[in-house]
Amino acid sequence: MNHNFKIKDYQIEPATSSVRLFNREFRLEPKVMSVLCLLAQEPGKVFSKTEILEHVWPNQIVDPELVTRAVFELRKLFCDDPKQPQYIRTIPRKGYILLPSIEVVEKNTVKKIHSTPLLLISLIILCVGAFLATSYWAVAPAGVKTTEKLIYSRSDSLYEVVKDPQNNTLTFVAGERNNHHIFVKDLNTNKINQITEQASNYRGLALLNGKLISIRCQKECELIEYMNEGWKVLRNFEQRINNFAVSPDGKYLALNFFERGENLIAISDLATPKSEFEYTGLGTDTKSPTFISNSELIYIGNDKDNKIKLVRYELQNNQASFIETPLTRLYKLTHINQNQLAIIAKHKNENGVWLYDLADNSVNLLKALTPEETIQDIHSNNNSLLINAQTSRVDIWVKEHPHLDISHPSLNLNGVLSTDSNNLYFASNRTGSYELWKSQASGSTRLSSVKADLIDKIITSKNSDHIAFTLFSEHKKYLVVFSSSESKIILKTEVPHTANLIGWSELDDEIFLSKKNAQSYDLMSFSFQDKTLKTIALDAGYVATRNERGLIYYDFISRSLILKNQNKQATLLEFSDLGISRLPSCLKLDGDLLYYCERQQSSQVVYSININNKQRETVSDVPVNVFVTDVKGSAVAYDLKSYGHSNLYEIEIL
Repeated sequence: MNHNFKIKDYQIEPATSSVRLFNREFRLEPKVMSVLCLLAQEPGKVFSKTEILEHVWPNQIVDPELVTRAVFELRKLFCDDPKQPQYIRTIPRKGYILLPSIEVVEKNTVKKIHSTPLLLISLIILCVGAFLATSYWAVAPAGVKTTEKLIYSRSDSLYEVVKDPQNNTLTFVAGERNNHHIFVKDLNTNKINQITEQASNYRGLALLNGKLISIRCQKECELIEYMNEGWKVLRNFEQRINNFAVSPDGKYLALNFFERGENLIAISDLATPKSEFEYTGLGTDTKSPTFISNSELIYIGNDKDNKIKLVRYELQNNQASFIETPLTRLYKLTHINQNQLAIIAKHKNENGVWLYDLADNSVNLLKALTPEETIQDIHSNNNSLLINAQTSRVDIWVKEHPHLDISHPSLNLNGVLSTDSNNLYFASNRTGSYELWKSQASGSTRLSSVKADLIDKIITSKNSDHIAFTLFSEHKKYLVVFSSSESKIILKTEVPHTANLIGWSELDDEIFLSKKNAQSYDLMSFSFQDKTLKTIALDAGYVATRNERGLIYYDFISRSLILKNQNKQATLLEFSDLGISRLPSCLKLDGDLLYYCERQQSSQVVYSININNKQRETVSDVPVNVFVTDVKGSAVAYDLKSYGHSNLYEIEIL
């Protein structure tokens, strides 16, 4: 008899490695499901790592860290805080306990488990059967038949990967960020060799005429080729290369690089060592070039409205055009065969690897991804895909107010403090989509139900009785206002994709946004009185507010903070008054104080300057690699991203 079971509101279906929570469905890796099934045999019993390894990985020599990773994935699923667990508790040096009771789901009825041998045996049989059926192969949704297997796992970061056409070797870049090495794994013996002596920043891997190539970036970037157990420099680049692709005939390089403040893509002729670049010219923030033939290139770029699209570039006539797709948040892509691409993107609120057909504009899901999985690389090899996924999380820390810290196995970001610093408002994807949350001494509470692809900015009104934020959903961007007193959303209106939320009037009657134009930014105001969005200043943005004195904003041309009242304007503060040489890494205007951050060699220093008397003070210092989201008095809120295990999957399209 085929038994599913429940843990609180989670419905577990071992046969399909799926979990349902209300109207959402999640997929677990088969072995993670097997660990859950083992713990569910006897809730309250301590299972040691050795027991779990023997049951889930029988007769295999594997890293015990696989158990730790499986439990980490289960905690992500249950949104379980290991410090205050509600589902899985770690018993130091002993093992793990499943805390809640288990209920068996049978023919649309739910029966509570009592610890009888027969019921436990039936649960074990079901879970073992599910493991045997799916431990090596997994089937994609209807429409495309695939097989999937985990072929490699590391505890650190795994980046670019490439597999030789004969399936004999797997080459990959791994290590700490900006301190990589290149490794080769023999797929016949599983032996791994490091083939670089010098740790560096290696950008991309490819095969050129059967030889391995990469781009190594230190003070400058250079194209290198591996031969005779050594590396040869083929050419140097003045630009900072992000990644590259090689045409099937080995004649051209498509380079993605940063130049003049933009991410660009250009074509380089490999036959001519010092050939000039041929820029593709269409799209901003371009990335992930891939050849679909010797004469056609596909890449990702933003159109004039900042919508992410595919771009097709024809090498022979130097023409480029946008391609409309049903996908959103396109991130990476690779060519599989003919008109088929594999694209990391979102479709109908589901993150995944999608099979996209250029001919009929159809999409099919190849692999579902959790929001916490970062895809470092995707590479095609004949009719198979290599997908390099790494778990990540973003925690929020509040210096001076540690009771508001958010440490949770999900992405939590953009935290802002209330006026009294007793509450922290932030965005979190722990429910599967981004929502507005509130943290206080008693814990965290979800405030909104907007099911956003991303919440990219949050600000509070002067008295924190309203919270405004911008979100992306289904190709559109919205300005949303949440009322604390009414505990509901009171406004949701569409805004341009390039509009960024920057400030709230001290009079609480308007919200300010900064909209990107061709060369700079324009200042926009949304009025609560007439519910309209209009441009109020050109070449202005970063910060803005309005008080009894008038409109205060940053002017890009004069590089100064301006006070404007009717037709009169005055300079309150010049950029040189900040005492820093480059643009600050954070900026916030709060009453008469302008807060800003300076990123130094080993830390970020947070300063405040009074816009009336130009008196400057040091507020605090925070780690150099964090993103400061709010400053209020001596309290500093910031996002800290961390990475977990890297898993390399191979998906074969049948």
